[in-house]
Amino acid sequence: IISKTQQKQLSTKTTDQQAADYDEANILFANGMTDACAGDFDAAVPQITTAYLLDGRSVKFIPKFTDDIDAKSKNSILDGEMLMALIHNDTTTFGADILHIILAMHLGAAPGGQQFIAIAMVRIDKLITYIEDHPEIEA
Repeated sequence: IISKTQQKQLSTKTTDQQAADYDEANILFANGMTDACAGDFDAAVPQITTAYLLDGRSVKFIPKFTDDIDAKSKNSILDGEMLMALIHNDTTTFGADILHIILAMHLGAAPGGQQFIAIAMVRIDKLITYIEDHPEIEA
């Protein structure tokens, strides 16, 4: 997921763990968006969701692109259309559960957003139940 060059850069950049997590999350998000824009959703979802879990600030999101956004920005920002495509790629994964949480976080206050929050709450419950039933997965 992260190249050896990127790992080396991360390891020498800082000794502050939160800053290191943020840096790693930004790399994961950028790599995930590159994969998503190339249509490789199976590779994109784990990277984007891991980035979110490491540091939610790494996920650059806008609900909808405007006409004045350049192509480079479109490849580095997650919009609502891409988020929905990623969610619906494989709805049975933990990644899809996390993507529902991201959706609710960003659009929960919008009109109709209560539905996103309700779905996210169900997904959170599913994740918590799985963790409780499989404590060995916690690091």
